Amino acid sequence: MGDYVKVFTANEMLVCYSTINKLVNLLPADLFLRIHRSYLISIKKIDFMEGNYVKIAGKDIPVGQTYKEILLKKLMN
Repeated sequence: MGDYVKVFTANEMLVCYSTINKLVNLLPADLFLRIHRSYLISIKKIDFMEGNYVKIAGKDIPVGQTYKEILLKKLMN
Protein backbone atom coordinates (compact mmCIF):
# COMPACT_ATOMS: atom_id res chain seq x y z
CA MET A 1 0.00 0.00 0.00
CA GLY A 2 2.96 2.33 -0.46
CA ASP A 3 3.33 4.56 2.59
CA TYR A 4 0.21 3.15 4.23
CA VAL A 5 -0.04 0.06 6.41
CA LYS A 6 -2.98 -1.89 7.75
CA VAL A 7 -2.82 -2.44 11.49
CA PHE A 8 -4.97 -5.26 12.83
CA THR A 9 -5.93 -5.19 16.49
CA ALA A 10 -8.14 -7.63 18.38
CA ASN A 11 -11.15 -5.43 17.59
CA GLU A 12 -10.52 -3.50 14.41
CA MET A 13 -8.42 -2.76 11.35
CA LEU A 14 -6.78 0.66 11.03
CA VAL A 15 -5.05 2.21 8.05
CA CYS A 16 -2.06 4.32 9.06
CA TYR A 17 0.20 6.62 7.10
CA SER A 18 3.54 4.93 7.72
CA THR A 19 5.76 2.20 6.36
CA ILE A 20 6.54 -1.15 7.92
CA ASN A 21 10.18 -0.06 8.30
CA LYS A 22 9.10 2.96 10.33
CA LEU A 23 6.94 0.78 12.55
CA VAL A 24 9.79 -1.68 13.07
CA ASN A 25 11.90 1.20 14.39
CA LEU A 26 9.11 2.60 16.59
CA LEU A 27 7.85 -0.59 18.23
CA PRO A 28 9.77 -2.45 20.97
CA ALA A 29 11.88 -5.23 19.40
CA ASP A 30 11.21 -7.57 22.34
CA LEU A 31 7.46 -7.48 21.60
CA PHE A 32 7.21 -7.11 17.81
CA LEU A 33 9.01 -8.89 15.00
CA ARG A 34 9.00 -8.60 11.24
CA ILE A 35 8.39 -12.06 9.81
CA HIS A 36 7.80 -11.20 6.15
CA ARG A 37 8.32 -8.21 3.90
CA SER A 38 4.61 -7.49 4.38
CA TYR A 39 4.06 -8.55 8.01
CA LEU A 40 5.11 -7.23 11.40
CA ILE A 41 3.55 -9.14 14.30
CA SER A 42 3.22 -9.15 18.05
CA ILE A 43 5.25 -12.10 19.29
CA LYS A 44 2.87 -12.65 22.22
CA LYS A 45 -0.06 -13.20 19.84
CA ILE A 46 1.47 -16.23 18.08
CA ASP A 47 -0.64 -19.32 18.76
CA PHE A 48 1.80 -21.68 17.02
CA MET A 49 4.13 -22.02 14.06
CA GLU A 50 3.85 -24.68 11.38
CA GLY A 51 6.14 -24.79 8.37
CA ASN A 52 6.39 -21.31 6.90
CA TYR A 53 3.32 -19.93 8.69
CA VAL A 54 2.44 -18.65 12.14
CA LYS A 55 -1.13 -18.85 13.37
CA ILE A 56 -2.52 -15.72 15.04
CA ALA A 57 -6.19 -15.50 16.02
CA GLY A 58 -7.11 -18.22 13.53
CA LYS A 59 -5.26 -16.59 10.63
CA ASP A 60 -2.24 -18.03 8.81
CA ILE A 61 0.50 -15.42 8.44
CA PRO A 62 3.37 -16.29 6.07
CA VAL A 63 6.95 -16.30 7.32
CA GLY A 64 9.51 -15.18 4.74
CA GLN A 65 12.70 -17.22 4.34
CA THR A 66 14.76 -14.14 5.17
CA TYR A 67 13.02 -13.79 8.54
CA LYS A 68 12.47 -17.43 9.53
CA GLU A 69 15.77 -18.01 11.36
CA ILE A 70 15.32 -14.82 13.41
CA LEU A 71 11.77 -15.85 14.33
CA LEU A 72 12.85 -19.34 15.39
CA LYS A 73 15.61 -17.91 17.61
CA LYS A 74 13.15 -15.48 19.18
CA LEU A 75 10.63 -18.26 19.88
CA MET A 76 13.29 -20.46 21.51
CA ASN A 77 14.17 -17.74 24.06
